Amino acid sequence: MSHTDSRSVLLHQIYSEQNSQFDRFVLGATLAACAYLAQTNPFGKIALNIESLYLLSLLTLVAAAYKGFRRIETCITAIQTNGVMLGHLEMQRNWDADALRGSLEIWRDKSSSAYRWRNRLLLLSFILYILTKVVEAYVR
Repeated sequence: MSHTDSRSVLLHQIYSEQNSQFDRFVLGATLAACAYLAQTNPFGKIALNIESLYLLSLLTLVAAAYKGFRRIETCITAIQTNGVMLGHLEMQRNWDADALRGSLEIWRDKSSSAYRWRNRLLLLSFILYILTKVVEAYVR
C-alpha cells in the first residue's frame, strides 16, 4: 500500500467514525427532546386545538427519531455489505462482488433517504412546535 493509499483509507475511516457518532448524537438529542415534550406539553382531546398541535409536533419528532434509527441501521448494513463485497474482491471472486454491488447501492440509497427524512422531520417538528407556541399566545 502506498503512502497516498494509506492516507485515503485513514481519512475514510475518520469520516465513517465521525458520521456514525453524529448520527448517534442526533438520535440521542431527538429522543431527549421527545421525552421532554411528552412530559411538558399539555395534552387533551384530539380536535382542532392547541393540545392537538402539541401532539402533532411530538409525533413528528417521534417520526424523526424512527428515521434516525433507520439511518443507523442502514449504515451498518451498508458497511457490512461493503465488507463482504471487498472480501470477495480480495479472493478474486468478482462475480459475487458484482452481485453485491447492486445491493450496496440500494443500502446506500436507503441510508441517504433516511438521513434526508430525519432532517426534514426534525425541522418540521421544530417549526410546528414554535408555531404552536405562537398560536397559543394569541388563542389563550
